[in-house]
Amino acid sequence: MGAALIGALFGSATAAASQDPAYSSYKLLQKTRTNLEERCFKDPQRKRDLEYFQSKATSVKSLDDLFKDRRLLQFTLGAFQLEDQVDMKGFLKKIMTSDPSDPTSLANRMNDARFKQVSQVVQGLIAGDGFSSSDVAAITAGWKTNEFEKNQGERNPALREALYFTRSVSGIKNGYQILANATLSKVARGALNLPDSFAALDVDQQARILNSKLKYEDFSNPDYVNKFVDRYLVNSDIQAMSATSGGAGSILNLFA
Repeated sequence: MGAALIGALFGSATAAASQDPAYSSYKLLQKTRTNLEERCFKDPQRKRDLEYFQSKATSVKSLDDLFKDRRLLQFTLGAFQLEDQVDMKGFLKKIMTSDPSDPTSLANRMNDARFKQVSQVVQGLIAGDGFSSSDVAAITAGWKTNEFEKNQGERNPALREALYFTRSVSGIKNGYQILANATLSKVARGALNLPDSFAALDVDQQARILNSKLKYEDFSNPDYVNKFVDRYLVNSDIQAMSATSGGAGSILNLFA
């Protein structure tokens, strides 16, 4: 399936006027990512946020220090795509203070791996040692990745979802882990052409259906992941076109 063909189909006036076509934009993004990242981080607000974190991170010595500075906390959470949880301080403290090395701890009982990741990166704060240089580097790198994906999502939400799915799915072992993460779930449902009614099913039923349709070990294969994401992006474009013109039926036949 060529990007030119998809662009011709979904880059027309019949596509949603407010967003770029997902499939062809994603293919171009893969070729021009370095330039797009440079442009993203020239944004003045992103520059200020990054400078603030890097100037303040070494002064954070404890978990309380981190929670006292909402801007620092939000930046740290942003490294794990959890910035929208910034006001759930009680829940976050329970997650962060649970032992990531204990299989029975709260961080490990969460199906969403991001909570374990954020728990791991703050262990130095819990010990009173502050952030290490490697912690600061990891948080900065994670924040940049998240910000770039958010930036691409402004062009089309499916671009952010595809980028996140591609880098996050390799460790997934079952349907519950997919369902615990809204983005992984959305991409999986879209790629598999599962109807909207799927989300109304009992969680156990949803997991069983996913388990019957997916071989999770395949997600360790980059070629498989790329093809899976391509299906999601094509279906996303078809849905966008259908919503604006009602004419997706004939196009669907091209991919049958």
